[in-house]
Amino acid sequence: MKKQKKQLIILIALLVVMLLALVLVRFLPSGEEEEETVTYDVTTLDSSEVTEMSFTNENGTFSFVKNGEEWKYKEDSSLSIDGDKIDSMIDKVASYSSDNIIENVTDASVYGLENPSITIQLVTAEQTVSLDIGDYNSTAYVYYMCLADNTQTVYTIASSDISSYKNTVDDFVVEEETQSATN
Repeated sequence: MKKQKKQLIILIALLVVMLLALVLVRFLPSGEEEEETVTYDVTTLDSSEVTEMSFTNENGTFSFVKNGEEWKYKEDSSLSIDGDKIDSMIDKVASYSSDNIIENVTDASVYGLENPSITIQLVTAEQTVSLDIGDYNSTAYVYYMCLADNTQTVYTIASSDISSYKNTVDDFVVEEETQSATN
């Protein structure tokens, strides 16, 4: 009987130790810190305050002006422009944070920024922001970008965020629906 009591006490003690270990493992920090994603603010405009947007690419320069709630092509205001497309383009770059930054750049041509492939200009009542888009990095699927007035600081921008800036005005014109008589 003494032997059974001893075994029972040992089993209870082991059970208590295992429960304590389980609690400690569950509630103590794992030692692995969560990686904090660092981003770098490039632009900080409120997209709803942008009244003009223009961009230049290999096809030319395309400028749009907001008239009330409607976007117009600056060169031909008679064209009906898809404002949602313009707003979407502006939303992607008006308040942009990049995951990568390269500082103290002495030769912007290394990143294709000496002769940018795309330039973007956004205008509000308060300020004008101009972005230059340079070479494409096919390994990271990003383009290099800088503010036009600061080529010493280079950021990256996702190719999906600037794909619409490769378009022409024709890509923004809304086709008028015509009604045909079917008699």
